[in-house]
Amino acid sequence: MTSSVPSDRDHISRYCKASTIDEFGMPMLVAFKLRTSINEQYLSVNWLEILNAPNVNAALRKVQKVLVGKKLDIEPKGRFAVLSVGTLTTLIQDTCNITLQVKHSPTKEDESHSGIFGYTRENKKVAKKIAEHLEPQNIYKI
Repeated sequence: MTSSVPSDRDHISRYCKASTIDEFGMPMLVAFKLRTSINEQYLSVNWLEILNAPNVNAALRKVQKVLVGKKLDIEPKGRFAVLSVGTLTTLIQDTCNITLQVKHSPTKEDESHSGIFGYTRENKKVAKKIAEHLEPQNIYKI
């Protein structure tokens, strides 16, 4: 298992369950909030380029398989949000004056597991800015 750092040109995905998707099929800010119920310290994402897939859809199918293996219920109305690491970090630095870091944190079951570090559960502005930045072309149904 390799541990490296995603570059600004790389992409991460976040699975957004159905309850976090609005009527237009877009993730809401709750999809990017850290959960207090489990004392989350970072937002779990998957680094797509490390999967060496031929395209985004193939990478997301690999991520989906891993998430199902981790007993995560992938719902028909759930979506994957895909973001460029550089776009994400620049957006949050420019709009919230917060420096985010995307760190690769692989596990035995999930080689692409990574996290977005640098904001807290109390800082809802970061989650809001991520959700507001998403465009339909950033959202995938698998």
